[in-house]
Amino acid sequence: ENQITIIAIVNNNATGTIPSEIGELSELTELWLYKNNLASTIPASLGNLKALKRLALYSNKFRGPMPKSFTNLTNLQILSLGDNELSGKIPVSIGDMKELTTIHMHHNYLSGAIPRSIGKMKNLDQLSLFANYLSGTVPRNIFSLESLRGLWIGDNFLTGYFEPSSMKQLSNLVWLEAYDNYITGTLPPIFSELKFLRVALLNNNLINGHIPALVFKMSSLQSLSIGDNLLTGSIPSVVGDSMVLEKLYLEKNSLTGIIPSSIGSVLSLQEIDISENLLNGTVPETISQLSNLKGLWLEGNKISGSIEFFCVKRLSLLTDLEADCKLDVKCSCCSACS
Repeated sequence: ENQITIIAIVNNNATGTIPSEIGELSELTELWLYKNNLASTIPASLGNLKALKRLALYSNKFRGPMPKSFTNLTNLQILSLGDNELSGKIPVSIGDMKELTTIHMHHNYLSGAIPRSIGKMKNLDQLSLFANYLSGTVPRNIFSLESLRGLWIGDNFLTGYFEPSSMKQLSNLVWLEAYDNYITGTLPPIFSELKFLRVALLNNNLINGHIPALVFKMSSLQSLSIGDNLLTGSIPSVVGDSMVLEKLYLEKNSLTGIIPSSIGSVLSLQEIDISENLLNGTVPETISQLSNLKGLWLEGNKISGSIEFFCVKRLSLLTDLEADCKLDVKCSCCSACS
């Protein structure tokens, strides 16, 4: 029986626990038990499976800490424990699992700091720790992992700032989510050098300073969410250079000045939220050229004038159009008026 190499019981409403005897399957290379109703703690005997390369236990009801014996799994490439009820700290010794390419531990009750030892994992492609209770600063050496393509650390209690000299090495990063934390400092212009970055969700932090104009020169950026921060200054006029940008969220900051007319050149835009800032002037009619626009939120600013051109053009996809049309903005077709 110890010649078994793969076990897959997936999305099957399986209940009960993982028997500790599973640790006797010395040839096991893959264990797939995700999307079930398995409970109790994860048996430490899994650490005996030295041949194991892929371990997926996500979307169950496992509780308790991640077994420290997991660090014996030196051949493990995928560790997927998300969507459970795990608690405790991430073991510092996780950094010894040098073959790991994927760490998914999101949606648990993990606490404490992100171990600095993760920054030693040179093969790491995905690190997903969002929706936990992690605290402390984000280790700078994580931003030095050239292999990293996805970093999901949002919805925690993390502090610190984006270190420009470290971030420069994230040359393959595609997805960055660090929303709902306590990250401070400014947005470094170095972001513009992350040529593969498609999604940057940094909303609801304590990021201050101006929006770097170079951010809108990024050739791959599709979604930028930096709302609910402490940003000041104006929206850079070069926003019109963001030719693949689909979602732009700048709400709940202290941005001033006018809405650049160049934004109407970004034909890929689907959602624009610039509500609750200090913007003034009128809404440029060029925005009505955005045929893919589904949502536009303008309320809570000092904008005035008419946006009836939206009512005339009737953009077919535009379902959410919100403005201060009870006050200074004329709009007969807005979906909501403040």
